[in-house]
Order: sequence, then C-alpha cells, then structure tokens
Amino acid sequence: GEQSTCAHTCSTCASPVLVRVAKCVLGKFGAVRKLLRRYSKCLYQVNSHLANNPDLVRVLERFESAWEMACTYLISAKPRALALFVYDLVTQVEDKDFQDALQTFEPEFLIKLPNAVLFYEMRLAHPRHSTTL
Repeated sequence: GEQSTCAHTCSTCASPVLVRVAKCVLGKFGAVRKLLRRYSKCLYQVNSHLANNPDLVRVLERFESAWEMACTYLISAKPRALALFVYDLVTQVEDKDFQDALQTFEPEFLIKLPNAVLFYEMRLAHPRHSTTL
C-alpha cells in the first residue's frame, strides 16, 4: 500500500530505536524543566555554586548524557546507520530467550549480542547456507 507521511513523531514514521533515543532526550529535558519550575517558586533554594545543588547537577548530567547520545545516534550518519543495523539484526533473531532478554535488557542480552552479530556476518558471507537467526 501507499505509505502516508506523518505530521508528528511516532513509531510508524521512524525506527523504534531512533524514537527511543529521541524520547529519552525529551524525557530528560522534561525533568530539567520540572526542576526549574520548582526552583522558580522559591529561587533561594538554588545555591550560586552549581556543585551545591545536587538535584540540579543530577538532572543536568542526565540531560547532557541523553543529549550526547542523541547527537551521536540521531545526527551523525555512521552511528545512526550502525544503530539501525544492530536494531534490525537483533529483531530478526528468532530465539525467545534472546528476545526476552532484549525487551528487559537483561545482562544475558549483552552476552548474546556479539554472537548474533557474528552469526549475521557469517550469513552475509555465505548466503546459500543461511538459516534463520
């Protein structure tokens, strides 16, 4: 069928992995805004030295981390392509335990991921011997 364009951000318009990165930045930015709104009611709560504001430091560090990740995976072409490649690869793996570990991001997933990548690369090298992941 014909694919319609979407006027808003949703999972049907972009890869779920990119949407998740974007939502992470938005969530962290929302936390900064919430804290600043709280501070706006009582400005004396904010110390002139950033280090003496642990709540502010924490939300700014989390936002900075999310921002850096977004800059890497949403703006830079090579990391974005790699993220999309890995996402496509892991969603093709037909092992229930692997998919469960992926959904819950259990440590087991991190152990199995290199094997899935290696298997995928082997399939690309010898497509006639290919079986499902």
